[in-house]
Amino acid sequence: DGGAAYRARLADLVEDGRCVVCVQDGQVIFKAEIGARSDSVAQIQGVWVHPAYRSSGRGRVGTAVLVNYALALGHRTVSLYVNEFNTPARVAYEAIGFQTVGTFSTVLF
Repeated sequence: DGGAAYRARLADLVEDGRCVVCVQDGQVIFKAEIGARSDSVAQIQGVWVHPAYRSSGRGRVGTAVLVNYALALGHRTVSLYVNEFNTPARVAYEAIGFQTVGTFSTVLF
């Protein structure tokens, strides 16, 4: 659909106040959302940092802002998942207090 469904889903998250975006000089340099949630748990998804700003700390700071926002909304636990090979993201998440509590594998068939 040329990305229409993705744009619509993202628009819903923005409208619902579940998206954090950092814009610098008119360019998005960070974005992430609260996706799945319950009364007590919020899951962070869609963390993205503009390639020119990766390894600059902006992903860490932006994710920490979203975690604090989720906690302020009343979620007692904030979770996310990250690919094992994404070492820069894992380091950033650990720096703001995330801990690995489990692993899983996706099986495609």
